[in-house]
Amino acid sequence: MDKYFYPLKALELSEQIFPQVIDSKQNYDKEFAELWSDFSHESAQLPTANLNVYLSSFVYLIHKYFWCLSATASNKQYLGFSLYEQCRISAALAACFYELEQAKKAGESIKAKDLLIIEGDISGIQKFIYNPAFNGQELQDGIARRLRGRSFYLNLLLKTLTDYLIGELKLYNFNALWATGGHFLIIAPNTQTAKKQLDNARENIQKWLWKEFRGALGLIMTDVEVASSELKDFSEIRKEISDKSAKLKLQQFAIPLNFGDNKPDEAWQDPWVLRMQDNICRDTGRDMSEEEVKISEICQSSWQEDKEISPRSRQSLQFDRIGQVLIKAKSLQLRRVDEWNIADRKNLTIPKTAQEAKWSFSSRQWLIEFADLNRCWLLTDEIQPKADAELFLQIANHKNLKIKFLSSNQNIVQGFEFLADAVATKEEDNNLVDFHELAERADGAKFLGVLRMDVDSLGYLFAKGFPKEDKSIAKIANLSRMLDMFFTGYLNTLVAGKNLYTTYAGGDDLFIVGAWNEVVELAETINERFAAYCTHNPAMHISGGIALCKGKYPIGRAAEKAGELLDGKAKKVEWKDKNGKKQFANALGFMGQGVLWEDWKSLNKSENSQKPSVVETVKLLTDDSVSANFIYNLLALHRQHVKSSSDKINTDLILFPKFIYSLVRNIKDHKLRYDIQEAIGKQWKYVPVIASYTALKRRKTNEKIEQKEKE
Repeated sequence: MDKYFYPLKALELSEQIFPQVIDSKQNYDKEFAELWSDFSHESAQLPTANLNVYLSSFVYLIHKYFWCLSATASNKQYLGFSLYEQCRISAALAACFYELEQAKKAGESIKAKDLLIIEGDISGIQKFIYNPAFNGQELQDGIARRLRGRSFYLNLLLKTLTDYLIGELKLYNFNALWATGGHFLIIAPNTQTAKKQLDNARENIQKWLWKEFRGALGLIMTDVEVASSELKDFSEIRKEISDKSAKLKLQQFAIPLNFGDNKPDEAWQDPWVLRMQDNICRDTGRDMSEEEVKISEICQSSWQEDKEISPRSRQSLQFDRIGQVLIKAKSLQLRRVDEWNIADRKNLTIPKTAQEAKWSFSSRQWLIEFADLNRCWLLTDEIQPKADAELFLQIANHKNLKIKFLSSNQNIVQGFEFLADAVATKEEDNNLVDFHELAERADGAKFLGVLRMDVDSLGYLFAKGFPKEDKSIAKIANLSRMLDMFFTGYLNTLVAGKNLYTTYAGGDDLFIVGAWNEVVELAETINERFAAYCTHNPAMHISGGIALCKGKYPIGRAAEKAGELLDGKAKKVEWKDKNGKKQFANALGFMGQGVLWEDWKSLNKSENSQKPSVVETVKLLTDDSVSANFIYNLLALHRQHVKSSSDKINTDLILFPKFIYSLVRNIKDHKLRYDIQEAIGKQWKYVPVIASYTALKRRKTNEKIEQKEKE
């Protein structure tokens, strides 16, 4: 079995960072010397205003350069996770031990279980992104940017909650071991002060979430006490967290409904009593006051003239503007205040009153405020930090492949943020291409493709995928980070420049919309590149579901259908590994069927395997000399004479003579006829997918179809 290593080079969003087979004859000293030289040069640019600013920025720099170096034990043995992971977890533990010592000096008795592992899980994400309440036809033109705005807002919400907790616990950014895919994990000291701060922060977060989202989004926040020695088997800790989280999901809104001794006066009731008001937001379903309706009308008329205007809440308008600014965004900047008095602030937020609602919208930047959590974020196209910002993050995407992030400002923490934001834009004005326009750009049938994918059995892999003696927190954090880098970072390079739209990608899953034929090709490519990224490890694979719809079909429903194809078809496909053990998934759900990737598009076909792939068969059937009648006959024959299950197919004896008759009658080219006979003869199980896929690729516009019928 080949052994792999990560190339010794700075982190970048390209295949240059994929694992490579070790060449025992090659001397890697030169590569290491260049890596160290680049690191030394860039470290001299780190901000030095104070120790906290320096260290917080240094964490991002060692991520960029130490990600590819292996951590080592005291005996110089390689540990199987990165030096970056070793550095930041060591720093996190050191910060915890320092606080424990301070508590001990203050007279506090420290428990044997001296650490707190805090995990947060945002609930309601899928419905929040995919299923806005109404989405009437008059809102379809802007749904692409609103969905993107919703997705980005969720990423920012996760970062805000993590940063808020870190601040309340008086810890450092490296104490957050991960914050991605709707989850965060923080390691903290188990002191009385920390427990009290955590309880207060939890209550504040839950109050704010209810006031802002009224149950549409929630936070399941779990904390468990562990001994530092138990971090060697982190899978057991995760199991305890999972069990506790399952119970909390049944009572996630219990905390904000209990305010202790506070009198339930009008101020107390406002966030909780759902009063029917003057109108309803056509996007989110929230009640709107007469004042909010006026604000909605004024704001919308300022950016979409001559279009029907529907009542839309501040949230909906906010998501719209975020989606627009994201097109040009290059950085994300944070200030820890309830309101950022930035220049031209009134034009960077949704107005709070109708009198303030006459403003000039800028597509260059937007201010996103979490006032109750004392966090304000500026999304901007600038690559220099604001003078009063506290954190400056350069966006790492297809426009910043080399991940440059340090500036000349010496007073602000500087870093980078992976963001899956590649989208199709119009050449004339660089605005987003809306979904119905993407459908028109498709080859063949003018349909949208809605793709959802995720890594198969990832929870099981985290729990059981490591050797019993090697389930450390560093190993699990390393795997989580590398998976997220593929989906939030590298994926941009596969989407950019195509008729595709990244709605969401992070953690271990994605949701992409685009011209249907390009979506199918993207799914193939993602599967191929993910396999290479994981060194073709048979335990690491990905499944997908693709739903097709018209350009103005409600995208939330199409996303649901794609999810059904992913979970109900692709994840249910059975196959056997090289040891004969039954496995599931590793497939694509498409046209109502689950198809193994190996059957869909064989990449490494063995000499003994003569079975053509689905893609190869479709290529044969798209030949101009193959008539449409033959394709439709194939579907009819399958419906009448083939019964298939997960592991076998049963065919009527009459099938084959009927098939040969149709073949001879409709295809005159002898070689093509023979090739199709060989291909279809071994692919009867997938004929519905093959025929439907072929029909879509061959379909012309209505005018051409009518012309052909006349001829």
